[in-house]
Amino acid sequence: MQLLDATHRPLPTRKVRARSAPPHLVTLKPGAGAYSRLHWGAVSTSTESQTRPCQPTPGYLLITPPDETQPITLTWSDGPVCQHGRIEQTPYAPGTAPTD
Repeated sequence: MQLLDATHRPLPTRKVRARSAPPHLVTLKPGAGAYSRLHWGAVSTSTESQTRPCQPTPGYLLITPPDETQPITLTWSDGPVCQHGRIEQTPYAPGTAPTD
């Protein structure tokens, strides 16, 4: 996982595995999907700017799915990722992400 700016240059990114559930093997049938939740901070830390955005706003998110070698580039429209690009990711689960 890598945050990219609007010109596809890397931005500070620190992926952290969520401890809410242990990782486990997810087996999918052809055409089935899986999802993972991301959580990040929108409040600056004491070592980030307090007068402007905490970090540059990403334009894209580069993801390499498990057991894949080619990354997928997704558009990012959720604002800056504070805490020096820290993103917490839950383990993958089969199906479609709940909409809550």
